[in-house]
Amino acid sequence: MESYACRRQFLSSPVFKIFIVSPNGVKTRFIEANQFNIGRSGDSDVIVQYGSTSREHLSFVHKDGEIFITDLNSTNGTIINGNPIPQGQTFRYVQGDVIHLDKSAVTFSIRLLSQVEIKNLLNSKNQNFSARLI
Repeated sequence: MESYACRRQFLSSPVFKIFIVSPNGVKTRFIEANQFNIGRSGDSDVIVQYGSTSREHLSFVHKDGEIFITDLNSTNGTIINGNPIPQGQTFRYVQGDVIHLDKSAVTFSIRLLSQVEIKNLLNSKNQNFSARLI
């Protein structure tokens, strides 16, 4: 049986749960990282091929317990809670904020998992969690 203590070395960075809502339904992904990018490029950490998403659209950075996002000079912009954010500028993200990459029908929401949630997911041998951990 794989224990949480053994996996903890693997999960040395924060784990985010990403909700992707599209006309095709809801998908969730998990990513272990202090920083990750969303975009259409195969080099993006989270690849999104909806609407007019830019190759490198948006960056997330976890620092001092907070999440910061930056629009990476995307062609069609990023909208948070209905408000466009200027290209290249960094903003503090509040868990639960809704993100649109351009004006597509696809939305994102990001949540930082607590240590207890991670421990429970790992201890339960949650195949769904492991399969979706980027």
